[in-house]
Amino acid sequence: MKTAITLLVLTLFVGSALAQGGGPAPLEPNSLTLVAGDPELLYPEDSFSCFYGTGYAELYLLILEPWNMNTDTAITRLGGFECLVDLPAEVSTLMQTTYIPGSLNFLTPPQFLVGADIPVLGSQVLLATFVVYIVEDPTDQMWGAFVKPVESRYQSIEGFAAITDYDDEFSLSIAPSAGGTYDDPVFFFIPSGDIVPGSPGKCVVDTESQSWGNLKALYR
Repeated sequence: MKTAITLLVLTLFVGSALAQGGGPAPLEPNSLTLVAGDPELLYPEDSFSCFYGTGYAELYLLILEPWNMNTDTAITRLGGFECLVDLPAEVSTLMQTTYIPGSLNFLTPPQFLVGADIPVLGSQVLLATFVVYIVEDPTDQMWGAFVKPVESRYQSIEGFAAITDYDDEFSLSIAPSAGGTYDDPVFFFIPSGDIVPGSPGKCVVDTESQSWGNLKALYR
C-alpha cells in the first residue's frame, strides 16, 4: 500500500553502487544506520557503533550519501524517509523520538513514514534522535539493532526502505542498510558482563560501571 511517501514518479534505475572519490566509505549511497556519540561526524566509522552497560543511551538515525537513483545526482533536500528501527526488545525500550523540525511521521515509532524538507549539507543527514533505555542482561552477549523496511502494507518500494528527493517531485530511491543487508545489525548493545572480545567498532560506556582500563579496551 503506497501512502504519504509514495509520490508521483516511481522510475528506479538501480545499478551498481556509486564510486565515491576519497573518504573511507565502502557503503552504498542512501545507507541507513544508527550511531551514538556526535552525529555530525563525517562517517559512522568515526562515531560509536555500540553501547556498553545499562541505562539511557542517545542514538541517531542517519542516512549516508543521499543520492537520487532516478537522476543519478546527489540529493540536496531530503523530502522524506521510510524505514523501521528494530531494537532488541529483550534488553532495550525506545523511550523518546525527536524529529528534525518540519518532519511529520505518518506511522508510530519504531516505524517511520516521514515527510520532510531537510537540507543536505554534507555526506550524511540526521533523520531522528532516539532515547533508549537498556536493562541488564545476564547472558553476557551482544544484541543487535537493525534498520529495515516498514511493514509490507506501508512500503513504497516493495521489500525496501526508501527516501525521497524534495527537489525531484519527491521521487523515490532505495535506502539500503549500512549493515550490508536488512538482516545485518547496524548497532550493538552489550548490557552486562565482561567486555566482549572483538566488540564491533567503538562503544559508548555507561557512566557508572567502567574503569578507565576497561574503557580503553573497547577501542580497536
